[in-house]
Formats: sequence, C-alpha cells, structure tokens
Amino acid sequence: MANMFMALEIVLDLLLRVCDWTGDAEPPPLVNVTVHASTILAIILWNVAGEGGHPIIDFTAQYRSAMPVNGTLEAWKPISPNHISPNSRQIDVYHLEPNASYWFRVWANNVLGPGPPVEVLATTLYSDQEAELYKHFLEGAETFDTRTWVAAVCVVMGTLAVLAAGTCAVLCREWRRSGEPRP
Repeated sequence: MANMFMALEIVLDLLLRVCDWTGDAEPPPLVNVTVHASTILAIILWNVAGEGGHPIIDFTAQYRSAMPVNGTLEAWKPISPNHISPNSRQIDVYHLEPNASYWFRVWANNVLGPGPPVEVLATTLYSDQEAELYKHFLEGAETFDTRTWVAAVCVVMGTLAVLAAGTCAVLCREWRRSGEPRP
C-alpha cells in the first residue's frame, strides 16, 4: 500500500512538473490595476502580464462597500457584463454613492480557471451639488416680497384668460360659418 501511494505521489509530481514546464496554469494576477473614481462612477483599468499557457477567455470584475454593516463586509457585487471581453482593459462601474469607499477586484479567466483576483480600494468624490442648490434656492428669501409674486401670477392668469377667450371666439366663428350654405 505504501508503494502505491509513493508511486502515485511520483506520478502527480511529474504531472505538476510537466504542467509547469508547458506553462499550463490559470492566468497570473493582472498588473497595474487602478481605479479612477468620480462621484457616482468609477473606472477600473488593468494590464495583462501573461495568459498561463492558454488564451484569456474573459475578465471578471466585482465591487463592494468598504464599510462593514453590522461588523461584516457586504457580499461582492458583479459588475455588468459578468464576462468582460478578453480585449478590454477597463470597465465602468455605475450607481456608486458619493464620498464612499469601495473595494474593487478584477481577474482573468482561461480554460483552466480564474486567475488570482487583484483588489484595489478607492473612494468616490464628495458631491456638494445639493448643498449648492439649496444655498442658491434660499438666496434672497429674506427680502422676497409676496406682492410681486401675486402680481406675476395675475399677469400670467390674465394672459391665459385672454388666449382662452380668443380661442373660443375663433372656434364659434368657424362653427357658425360651417352651418351657412356655400356658394
């Protein structure tokens, strides 16, 4: 029995050496993986260091929030498309929250399986758009005169009333003409 295990170990060792010699392996880790984040969008960029002896079939990318919820990190979310073209070297990630940190990971896949994922931490930019709008919305509110607002509404309503009356007059005139005999 011991001889059989030893023979099996030798055969496995030879197979591993042959595979290493021919270069048959999963793809190596991607290199130069970077994330460029804006307020609600991030772009993941990468380069390929090798194929592992077989052509790369596709890439896979995922992300998740870096902030733990109830003491644990959320599950990885796939980035669409799930199978990124082997010619691509970047992918866009949408629907991120402003001023939030995220983990991004990407890896290559060949016929022998996935390569090791490369993880990068990035933080989206702070968006002060709502604060700016709010600040401008209330600008001059203390000096606002409601009488001006009432006058503007009266002018608009008067204009609409005149247009409605004119439209009714034209329609009545056309209706009366349609009842008259034609020469």
